[in-house]
Amino acid sequence: PVFVGGRIVAFVASLAHHSDVGGTVAGSESADCTSIFQEGLRIPPVKFADAGGIKPDILDIVLLNSRTPREREGDITLLTSHFLARVGEELGRELTLDGSASAALEAWNWPGNVRELENEICRAAVLSGDTISAEDLSPRLLKGV
Repeated sequence: PVFVGGRIVAFVASLAHHSDVGGTVAGSESADCTSIFQEGLRIPPVKFADAGGIKPDILDIVLLNSRTPREREGDITLLTSHFLARVGEELGRELTLDGSASAALEAWNWPGNVRELENEICRAAVLSGDTISAEDLSPRLLKGV
């Protein structure tokens, strides 16, 4: 619901089809599908964000079912912030990226999907101090940067 002055004034909903979330083939629509469950990820109406920001469990459902999380999310920076906060909380540290690490993460094409990004943040957090720099990232990410 949308509240104005403490009153519900509207309800918001989204019905959308994204090109590659779930499904048996890239593009998520195969001519061989015999069930709607083969065509992609179906999510019932859920609260995606609250006063604390995007709910990580809901974001994970979408991104973990996508071959192209960057396209679905639209911004690698948001994903990185999400993982930094989650990993930082697990480690009891406030993690940040310096400019060199941000540039390297933005430049990489993430062929391994969102799991690869999450693993990279976890790896770098263990190897770094509270500020992750490019030197803390896997060497393969630095090629071409």
